[in-house]
Amino acid sequence: MTNSPKTSRKFDQSESRPYKSHFKEGYICAADYICELVFKKRASISKSGVPQSFWNSDDFKKQYVAQAIHARRLLKTYHPTVIIRAFEDTPFCLSLSNAKLTPLLKRYQSEFEAVKRELVVEDTKVELPRKQINTGKNKLGDL
Repeated sequence: MTNSPKTSRKFDQSESRPYKSHFKEGYICAADYICELVFKKRASISKSGVPQSFWNSDDFKKQYVAQAIHARRLLKTYHPTVIIRAFEDTPFCLSLSNAKLTPLLKRYQSEFEAVKRELVVEDTKVELPRKQINTGKNKLGDL
């Protein structure tokens, strides 16, 4: 009996996994993508690298789990694009639990909802059906 090495699964893009991963092949969910952004930003500020599968290493595992919990809590209230935009616009925010993130999240969420409402209003414009004109050629139509 031979032991085969573990292979990382590559996920295709779908509704549940819409974001391209920075650290592995394939696509990931919104919470994982936001966590990757946190660690990518931390690495750029500290000018150190992040290992390819950092979420499994002893140095980063606890930090990753904590950020994943915060990301999932934020996703219950805010849209993923709102969280990503707010995190990227806050220069020295290295954690999703940072208090500087909350006012931006609220402001961006209200902007996002306003744009979403405008799109819904534009999509709900309905054309009335055309009235058929009886030209008299169809004599059975009057029966």
